Amino acid sequence: MEGYIHKVIVLSRDLGSLVLEKLREMHGDIDLEEFVISMVRKRSLYEFIVGVVLSQNTSDKNAFKAYESLCRALGGAVEPQRVLSYGIKELAEVIKPAGMNNVRAKVILELAKLFSEESFEKRLKRSLSVADPDEAHRALLEMPGIGPKTADVILLMYLGKNVFPVDTHIARITERLGFISRRSYYDIRRTWMEILKPAEYLEAHLLLITHGRRICRSRKPLCTNCSLKSWCKYFNEKGQKHEESTGANSPT
Repeated sequence: MEGYIHKVIVLSRDLGSLVLEKLREMHGDIDLEEFVISMVRKRSLYEFIVGVVLSQNTSDKNAFKAYESLCRALGGAVEPQRVLSYGIKELAEVIKPAGMNNVRAKVILELAKLFSEESFEKRLKRSLSVADPDEAHRALLEMPGIGPKTADVILLMYLGKNVFPVDTHIARITERLGFISRRSYYDIRRTWMEILKPAEYLEAHLLLITHGRRICRSRKPLCTNCSLKSWCKYFNEKGQKHEESTGANSPT
């Protein structure tokens, strides 16, 4: 019966509302201060992008440390001209807490070269603001170190565009719920944009990340504690049997 219900309600606005309601019940109001993005949302576009680059494929705790280290090294302001006074090795050492620091340093320096051009940031913000979301997304992908997720984070959280960023937690949850047949960034993005209202994108994005960190973990997911399990494909096919055999029902 559960499998039948899953097939009926998947990819509907009713499903989106239900998922959001259940996530709110489990995790309450999300404090944006838990995310490194909170530190840069009201800064320059360059500094915001640097914050996003530092948060890629690492924990917010490590990203916070790297960002604070960078601010101290630059005298408090993350500006392109100040960043360009550093070489890759020196900058990599400054942002070491984020990990992958040589790659990140190269990207941050390449972006600094662009943003140091006269009026570049002003022109970029203007062009992104008037463009439709897909056009703005494609434009950002042409910039150094900016992939689909980073582009969508910039568009949603800095420019207020109606897009849905997908990180590893969201991809894992979407796949386990059975909402997609293959793990494709744009398929997952489209799925959530179809079942949620645009005004819900940011809250749902943060709640899903929180759910992935606390409950739907990559290893040893706490399926019996999950309020989404009644229509979760993973739980009904694998998670339930696994937890019954291991007795895994609490955080370790």
